Amino acid sequence: MGRYFLAPGGIRIQPVDVVPSNAHWVFVRMIAPGVRPGEVWYLVTQGGAAVGRLPGYYQLHELTDLLETLGLTLADLREGGGETETGTA
Repeated sequence: MGRYFLAPGGIRIQPVDVVPSNAHWVFVRMIAPGVRPGEVWYLVTQGGAAVGRLPGYYQLHELTDLLETLGLTLADLREGGGETETGTA
């Protein structure tokens, strides 16, 4: 399991490296066709379901906006996992 952060309400935020060899690439390209390999996006879920837009991937500035709509900030997050995920879905 990769590195992730937890927010109140059971929200889980997982940074993911977006590369052509993983499923994250496919989902992020649905949102941002111009994504470049190696970019870090954030997968936001609650109870296993995407939070906000589908499929639940956000860039950092979008993540802070999403958290704000939920009444949260980055300071509300606590670490919940180990290494940053690289190349697995």
